[in-house]
Amino acid sequence: MAFFQVGGGWLRPHVPDDGEEKSLLRKVWEIGHRVVGVTLLACGFWQMQEGVALYANKYGVSASGQEKLSIAYWVWIGVMSALIVLGGGYFKLKKIPNN
Repeated sequence: MAFFQVGGGWLRPHVPDDGEEKSLLRKVWEIGHRVVGVTLLACGFWQMQEGVALYANKYGVSASGQEKLSIAYWVWIGVMSALIVLGGGYFKLKKIPNN
């Protein structure tokens, strides 16, 4: 994994200077990078949900207990995701100069 991280950083298209347009290769790389990141994040969410189910099976947690834990997990993910999105939007709007 570390090999691919270093290779990707070394081989990725450069960031254009101010006023310079992004190359097609850079645009494709950015889209691919985002798709891979979101896919890995979704896999992590799924893996955590499956971990809750495995924990419940291994330690004899009741179905209602497992459901409550699952709901708490998804509420936590929702709140954290909302904070990230709203915080990102806030800081993007904060950068826009008032005209």
